[in-house]
Amino acid sequence: MQSPDAAAHLRGPAAHELDDQHALRLHALRQGGAEAMLRTYGPSMRWRAPVLEVVYPVDRDLCLDGRGPLLVPSHFARSPVDLADTALPPTLVRPARPRTADDTPPTHKGLALLLGHTRAGVLQALGGDPTTTELARRAGGSLSSASEHAAVLRGAGLVSRVRQSNAVRHALTPLGSALLREDGDR
Repeated sequence: MQSPDAAAHLRGPAAHELDDQHALRLHALRQGGAEAMLRTYGPSMRWRAPVLEVVYPVDRDLCLDGRGPLLVPSHFARSPVDLADTALPPTLVRPARPRTADDTPPTHKGLALLLGHTRAGVLQALGGDPTTTELARRAGGSLSSASEHAAVLRGAGLVSRVRQSNAVRHALTPLGSALLREDGDR
């Protein structure tokens, strides 16, 4: 019988990506609680206490009635889907992959005035907990520029980071999420 580490190469990059997302969410949970962890789900899911808002094809409410939701990543889901069988725990199947550069919304004018266009773009590109390389690609800049902007945003308390093997993943803090949300509501 092989150890889990010996068989790790058989799992492929998709499984490693899920492991990285899981580690980042555990870090957010430990650092800021359930609300901070829920904020790491990026643009298709947004936490506004006490409601988890999800971009969904129809407008509907799913009442949990005291039951915790099960959030299941899927490489086949393009958008979140809820399983509405009341006999089962409330389940939300969500896309496993973070948004790509093509999905990045245009920079909000208020953020650009406050942070500058490039840094505001970097802040907005943080959905899905990207690595520094992914962040550079999404923001349309160099690796060193993305790293520098992420460091400044982290210093301002808008971004957190966690090292995953040989990469660093970045996530919005509650303050960073609130800044994006407030600017987007204008």
